[in-house]
Amino acid sequence: MSAIDQSKVLPKPVNLRDYEISKTIGIGSHSVIKLAKTSQSNKFYSVKKIPKIAIMKLGLVEHIFNEIKTLSLSENIFIEKYQGYCQDEKYIYIITELMVGGSLCSLLRQEARFQVPQAS
Repeated sequence: MSAIDQSKVLPKPVNLRDYEISKTIGIGSHSVIKLAKTSQSNKFYSVKKIPKIAIMKLGLVEHIFNEIKTLSLSENIFIEKYQGYCQDEKYIYIITELMVGGSLCSLLRQEARFQVPQAS
């Protein structure tokens, strides 16, 4: 197994003030997903807002770290591109490019199961 390029893992934190955060576009079991855009590029992003209290209470510290690490290493066109993360006293924020069309989980719930062409 090849060594992981540590410079790609957990890129430097981003500044949340660089994003104009607006409406809620999704709700997860422990997070809220907000729509955001940058004034510099006028591009849209999703901001996953996770309460630190929930992370600690449910023992999700390693899970969140692994999610950020996985996103930062992913180069798959079907996985949103990781922009960075930041935190304040109450929340951790994970910023990714915006992918429209809903979540894979929602689609699977709607379809019940995927046909082979959909899954490949």
